[in-house]
Formats: sequence, C-alpha cells, structure tokens
Amino acid sequence: MDELDAARDVKAFSRIGFALFLMIAVTFVLQYGAFLLFGRMETQTGELTWQWYAVLLLSQYVVAMPAAWLVLRPLPKTQTGNQRLDARRFLVIIPICVFLMYAGSLAGNIVFSMIESISHKEIPNILEGILSKSDVWASLAVFGVAAPVFEELFFRKLLIGRLNVYGEKIAVFVSALIFSLIHGNFTQVFYAFGLGMAFGYIYVKTGRIIYTIVIHVAINILGGVVTPIALEDRGILASAYFIFMFGMVIAGLVLFVKNKSNIRYSGAEKEPRDWKRKAFLNAGMISFFAACAVMFALDTCSAF
Repeated sequence: MDELDAARDVKAFSRIGFALFLMIAVTFVLQYGAFLLFGRMETQTGELTWQWYAVLLLSQYVVAMPAAWLVLRPLPKTQTGNQRLDARRFLVIIPICVFLMYAGSLAGNIVFSMIESISHKEIPNILEGILSKSDVWASLAVFGVAAPVFEELFFRKLLIGRLNVYGEKIAVFVSALIFSLIHGNFTQVFYAFGLGMAFGYIYVKTGRIIYTIVIHVAINILGGVVTPIALEDRGILASAYFIFMFGMVIAGLVLFVKNKSNIRYSGAEKEPRDWKRKAFLNAGMISFFAACAVMFALDTCSAF
C-alpha cells in the first residue's frame, strides 16, 4: 500500500510539473510569435500600448493558464481552512507584504548587481523597462488588477487546492516556489517567493481567495504602478509617497518579527516522509525546472 501511495504521489507532482511546463511553453510561443508579428509593439514615443498588454493577457492568462488547468483538473481537490480576516488583521498583513516585497526586491537587485559585476556588462532590467514605458491605465488594468486575479485563482485556489492533501506547509511552500520561479527572472524571484508564502498561508487558513486577490492587487498597484510614476515624478508628492512606503516597510518588518511565532501549519491527511524527492525528482517537475532555467538564462543574458 505504501509503494502504491508513493507512486500516486510522484504521479500527481509530475502532472503538476507538466502542467506548469505547458503553461510556460504556450506563453512563450504565443508571446514570441506576437513579438515577430508586431515587432516591439511600441508607439513612436516608445510607450507600450494596449496592443502589447492584450497579447500578454491573452497568451498567459486566457490561453496558457486554462491549458494548464485542463492538465491539473483530474487531481483531487482538498478543503482549506475557514477563518475570517477582520479589518485589524488586514492592517497587519498589508505592511508585512510590503516589507516582503521590498526585502525580496533588494535581494534580487543584489544578485543582479553581482551578475553584472562578474560579467562586466550592464544587464537591462526588463520588468523595470516595461513598467517605466507603460501606459498608466494599461499597466493598472493588467499588472494592477488582471494579473493578481488570474494568478491567485491559479497559484492559490487551483494549485494549493491540489497540494493541500500533503499538509498546509508543503502546499504553501511548493506553490510559493512555483510562483516565484515562473516569473523567470532574478528581479522578481525573491519577492515573489516571499509574497507567495504569505498569500498561500492566508489562503490555506481562510479558504477565501478574495482575501489574497485584494492584497495582491494592493501590492501590485503600489509596487508596479504607483512606484514607477513616483520615480519619474520626483516631486513633493513622490517624496511623500516614498516616505510613506519606507514607514510601511519598517512597520512590516516589526509586525513580521512580532507575529512570526504565531504562524502555525496544520497537518496532512497523508504527508509523505520523503516528500521533497517525490515532489521534485520526477519527469514533470524536472521539465518545469528546466524551462524556468531557460527563462532565467534568457533574461540574464539579454545584454550579451
């Protein structure tokens, strides 16, 4: 019976890996095809248009994610918690997530600087370039709202729903790792992992995806929409915004340290003793990690 269960666990994780590989492959093919068809999709002023965002939204969220969902669909779903978040808890969670975002961004920038120092070349920050050249309303609609909604439905509701049978800790960690790696660059990987852990923990405890969607939207708007505007403005309001964000980071650090001991994960119906081997050393996950490695390499080597 144990050998049969082990084989089923490996098969389940491998299916997850193949689903994620499919999502990466479909996204890459569609976006690269669109790039060849439309060029860089920039206006004469260098601003990224709604056309570019439509391709991004359609390729990854409307085509690739549903394709991955079809692969994951046969896996059984498990129940999560049913706690409620009141206003006080929200006021605690938001600064903690801001802290995780900026701490992760700092780690990513350090790694980026190390790579530049070793290669003796300046590597362009593709994400920063996209956000700085984006139409504000398009950026708000896609990065601020659409991306968090689709990502929370997939990485938390769908993925954790399939992983929670192995226990909350495994479900949150694996989903956060996948969420971070699928971003495909060192700029985002660290803060995406930290936020993935936070969003995952909130979801397994509450079972309410609306909570993580709201928090994710708030974080993306602050970090991906308002911050680039403030960096370009550099006026009094921008200075006030960065002072506010600095206060949020400090408050988030204090609240994180204060509440860290309260983090508790529930057990599992069947937590594998050697779950890391079963989860990661299988054909599906290895193919996913290989695809992520290619994305990281392409992003890092973009200056060469």
